Amino acid sequence: MPPMTRQAFLANYPPDIQRLVDQLAALVSAVAPTATESVKLGWACVAFTHPDVGYFCGLFPKDDRVKVGFEFGVLLPDPDYLLTGTGTQLRYFDIVIDAPLPEKSLAVFIEQAIALPPGAAARRAMVRDSNPPSWRPGHSDKRH
Repeated sequence: MPPMTRQAFLANYPPDIQRLVDQLAALVSAVAPTATESVKLGWACVAFTHPDVGYFCGLFPKDDRVKVGFEFGVLLPDPDYLLTGTGTQLRYFDIVIDAPLPEKSLAVFIEQAIALPPGAAARRAMVRDSNPPSWRPGHSDKRH
């Protein structure tokens, strides 16, 4: 059985969400042209894998938004507190329907994510051995 396409995965989502995921997928592909896209049904996302760092981000459609998840987002510089989440490594950028697409900010996060060291074990060690900026008190309370 062939892998599921993004269009098939999105078929049951509202048209606005489908368009937003398509826009975001195009942005990820433009910033990281060597990344490959796949649908992860268990995660309910469109996932992107880079030849150097592996899985680095996913597009998680919801009813009124798309969450752009960065696998090691806790390691990404986030001086404007745009990323949300309180887990040990994953951070999200929420994109709401009809809001302007923050292409420049997202492009910077994508570039930073694919610039992380290769190997998930190395990145997990960075998380374990550091105090990433996004762990500062109050970060998870600031929503955009």
